[in-house]
Amino acid sequence: MICTSPLCTVNHAAQTTLLRSQQGPREKKSRARSLLSQAFVAAMLFCIAIPERWASSETLKSDADYTTWEITHPELRAIFGHPFTPEGRAHRARTFVPWPAQLSESTLPAIQPTVVRGPQGALFVDSYSPKSWEFGMVGTSTDGGKSWSHLGTHFDMRFKVPSGSSALRVSVNGVGVTRKGSLLVHYGVQYNDGRKPAGGYADSSYRLDEYVVRSSNRGQTWDPAIRLNATELELTGSQVCRFAQLPDGTMVLAMGSWDRSTSADTPLPLADRYARTYLYSSRDDGRSWQRSPQPVCLHGYEPDLIALPSGRLLLAIRYQRHKLPNDPPGLVSPHLMRNDQPPYAKSKTVGSGLVARFTAILHSDDAGKTWTAPRLLTGFDEQTGCLVSLSDGTVILPFGYKTDTRGQRFLISYDAGETWSRTVFQLHADGQYASSVALADDTIVTVLHGTKGLSVQALRWRAPARDQVMAGGFWSPRVVEPLGQKPAHP
Repeated sequence: MICTSPLCTVNHAAQTTLLRSQQGPREKKSRARSLLSQAFVAAMLFCIAIPERWASSETLKSDADYTTWEITHPELRAIFGHPFTPEGRAHRARTFVPWPAQLSESTLPAIQPTVVRGPQGALFVDSYSPKSWEFGMVGTSTDGGKSWSHLGTHFDMRFKVPSGSSALRVSVNGVGVTRKGSLLVHYGVQYNDGRKPAGGYADSSYRLDEYVVRSSNRGQTWDPAIRLNATELELTGSQVCRFAQLPDGTMVLAMGSWDRSTSADTPLPLADRYARTYLYSSRDDGRSWQRSPQPVCLHGYEPDLIALPSGRLLLAIRYQRHKLPNDPPGLVSPHLMRNDQPPYAKSKTVGSGLVARFTAILHSDDAGKTWTAPRLLTGFDEQTGCLVSLSDGTVILPFGYKTDTRGQRFLISYDAGETWSRTVFQLHADGQYASSVALADDTIVTVLHGTKGLSVQALRWRAPARDQVMAGGFWSPRVVEPLGQKPAHP
């Protein structure tokens, strides 16, 4: 979910509406969904602040007194076009290739669902109970995503808010299935001491805890929840991401964590306000979890990890950050530029706005001990990607976008993520935070929740023929940082 990290203060009105919708019984389902939809949209608009008008000043000129990500990553500008201008939208409409998919709908309550495939071929998604948005459940499909139903019983997320604290939100954030068939779900709990506005680095009382629950009997019963936070000073989780399984059966969860301010009088320094993505692993079928000693990367959110047949671990991640003190003085936030004027002081402010919001890719060839630096793979505001591996080794990256409508696009790699198709395929023009998996016959199933309803929807589609992809050529993504500087090797 957007707005679950200190990157933006919680929209209290939206969160209040959200909590009210979570507390009601499912007899009031339509009203609860309506309220939750309003809260979701309000939170989305609050965090990304998309205006109706576009600032012409956003197009970077050679004599401009500011710089953006485009200087460092000209190939992204060439492939994806400018994110917020009519020219950019026209470029995408002209060059992106529409791709067919069959849409199936369900009544399973869901917000940003993830999907995994079990040992016997069944699909599983994280969902909510028909009774309350405070109860998590697992949904399943045995017909390749054409229909969905709940599995087993719910688990209660309410009691993880400490007594005396003010609940802000509980959310189911991802699903997994072990080699033995045990189901795993992780969920986030947000709370503070009741102050308003809630959340953000200025709220030293804000807490964000992430828990894992496990069921060894297909959701009939659930083991006690296990907390992932490494220390009391860390805020962990509430990021949409699924569990992954390594070749040896180890279950892993890539998850973000960041520090909080210790008190209102000692706010966290601007230079320390960034996320760190860690690997949490379990070698006992999800009963216990250990965190990696070093982060996989910095400034990452909503990660998605797969293990390739070669043993390589490939990770897609939403690379997103504010301007930091050591950035070039002229580096600006594209979001803020739309409503700014020369000399663009607001857009250049350290700690304000976003100078990066992309999908990045990185990998490990030593079972996660070390990782490459993240490389940018999509245009600005095209993020929350997931990875799909087909039987012939093809890797597909479906990703979300917020530049035009809301929906999903995808890129293709035939060399384990080293190079990617210059052709961008337009998959679907609705929904957000999609998660995808391949069936045994390489049919791809993408689950999402639509913008007009909070329930599981599924797209079924096939990958393009290789010769069609190869005709468009390939490119090598560039390392993300340093932003705002011309690359040493154009």
